[in-house]
Amino acid sequence: MESLQNLPFNFSSLSVEPLPPALSSIYLWDVCKSGRLFFPESYDIKTVENWMIGIARKAMSSVILPDRFNRNKITELLTKKILESFERSEFRRLFSSVDTKNIRSLNELLKESLEKGKSGFEKIISFLKQDEFPPILWLELERYNLLSAQVMNYLSEKIIKLITLRPRSKGEIFGRSKQTWAMAKYYGKLSTSLTEAFLEVFRTFLFLECWSCEKEEELFGEVPWTFKNIDISTFEEVIFQLHSSIDKLAIDFMAFESFKTRINFSEPIGWAFKQLMQIA
Repeated sequence: MESLQNLPFNFSSLSVEPLPPALSSIYLWDVCKSGRLFFPESYDIKTVENWMIGIARKAMSSVILPDRFNRNKITELLTKKILESFERSEFRRLFSSVDTKNIRSLNELLKESLEKGKSGFEKIISFLKQDEFPPILWLELERYNLLSAQVMNYLSEKIIKLITLRPRSKGEIFGRSKQTWAMAKYYGKLSTSLTEAFLEVFRTFLFLECWSCEKEEELFGEVPWTFKNIDISTFEEVIFQLHSSIDKLAIDFMAFESFKTRINFSEPIGWAFKQLMQIA
């Protein structure tokens, strides 16, 4: 059986995992921050799709593209792909089945988002460990996956506490939502850093996708990612932005929690992570 490391990876793979679950996790916290955790319309599929379109456009707006591609056209293709992926994903069903008066339905959405997001990133990292790609790429993504998993778990504990404040009647929705807004606001800086770090990761994936494809019709499909066509100086800028966003997330997380990592520092990735954390 072919190892995960040798399997080709492309945007179609990304759009299955970790994109839908990662977006779902961040959406849930955005709903908390806006004080609309208990509003049924927050889980309306059209509302979720519009939010995802906004995230996709924001990510694509600063991706460094090859001269052969038009940003507006690529953004249009990306948003179409995001919506198609969400339509086919289990997360559409989970959002559709959310009952704001039912803790279990919200917990299921949160749990699935966290688990599938982490496992999806692990598959990407395994693929990028091939000799073709520079080690700094998978090292930074590994660092993001380890750190974001801890931050997500930390924030998910807060979301679960917010969920327990669910209104018992329609008349309580506004009051309970105001409570969740006040509680979520306290963690606003951390969740904003998490979103920004995710956006840089997403931009890195989009960068790989766009530089791996020669033609517009190949974009966001089955073309395997490659490093062969990438300009090194351009890649350095991408990595710098990614590294900086993860550093900021680490700093903001440490402001809330005494950072105790489970990483084995005797391993190369653990050692590298420790050095980067000390620099941060």
